[in-house]
Amino acid sequence: MATPQQITNAYDTIRYVRGLTDHLSAAFQGEFIPHEKICIDECMVPYKGPLKCKQYMKMKPVKWGIKIDIHVDWETGYCYRFMVYAGKIRVPEPLADLGKLGYTITLLTQGMENKGHRLTIDMSYKSPTLVDHLARVGIGYCVDVRRRDSREVLKDFLSTTVVKDYNEQMNGVDKLDQHTIIMKRNKEYRWPMRFLMKSLEWSLRNAFILMEQDKKARSEALHKNNDMLQFRKDVCNAMIGQHRPSTQTNKKANEHKRLDCRIRHDPQVPETNNKRCNVCEEQFLRAKKDEKTTGVSYGLKSVKTAIQCSGYLQYLCIKKIKQKADGSYSHSSCWTKYHTMVENWRQLQSF
Repeated sequence: MATPQQITNAYDTIRYVRGLTDHLSAAFQGEFIPHEKICIDECMVPYKGPLKCKQYMKMKPVKWGIKIDIHVDWETGYCYRFMVYAGKIRVPEPLADLGKLGYTITLLTQGMENKGHRLTIDMSYKSPTLVDHLARVGIGYCVDVRRRDSREVLKDFLSTTVVKDYNEQMNGVDKLDQHTIIMKRNKEYRWPMRFLMKSLEWSLRNAFILMEQDKKARSEALHKNNDMLQFRKDVCNAMIGQHRPSTQTNKKANEHKRLDCRIRHDPQVPETNNKRCNVCEEQFLRAKKDEKTTGVSYGLKSVKTAIQCSGYLQYLCIKKIKQKADGSYSHSSCWTKYHTMVENWRQLQSF
């Protein structure tokens, strides 16, 4: 017989990603301490397929999708906590006066009471009861309101400091969306995969912010090219390194023709010599990139050569045959690698 917990999980519309949301939300909170100014707003994961908790928000750039309420630190743009809309929720009896949106705000600000935080949200969360509740727990509250009259009143006046601060503080979630945007194409992706992609974007952005905060705390100079794009590349290089999966294609690759022993590959010395070896140059560039991410130095250098392959007009160096300690001879010449190995840039001793 099914337990009450199993029955609850069966009716959870986001049960496929519930474990991921709980884990990420807890991990984000454990690695960062928010500053004074915080903001809460909605963001959308684009999806128009069948889903019970799918929402339509006409004021958002992405109108159809999965709605997520995000708690963001305004100063850094760090995603501190988030809640995925999974359908109607039951508000506990002590907080019934706050309503569902007010209850969502209390969940997103849980654990931040009496710490001097100032919360900025848009008018979709406005509620006098919520203002009183947050004031009792020591959280400042700023929200925009509109006239009840629907008539438009046009009047020129100077913007106040409150309006300026509100517009700046509400950009926290918008900036996060700019760095973690998911394109609306790839319709074959189901909603759990789309949410997973969004979660990876949040994780990358938060990791980048933590790295920047750590460098500032240690008074290290930030490199001018140390942007979000370069950070993504460094993470990918650290994860896959110098390895890549073997791909199978129906068409025969042209580059593998250099491995065909039936084609003549004679060495020649052209008039324009003293060029860099193709294999050594590739090894040097890959080792230099890997050294930035792993910190391991391979001691490789780019070698110049005057010998060229007549078949593919590639400059290749021919090294001396060295005798190893066991009496065998080393045949690690770039000429041999280029004509016998698919990934000729690999070094069996280092990579």
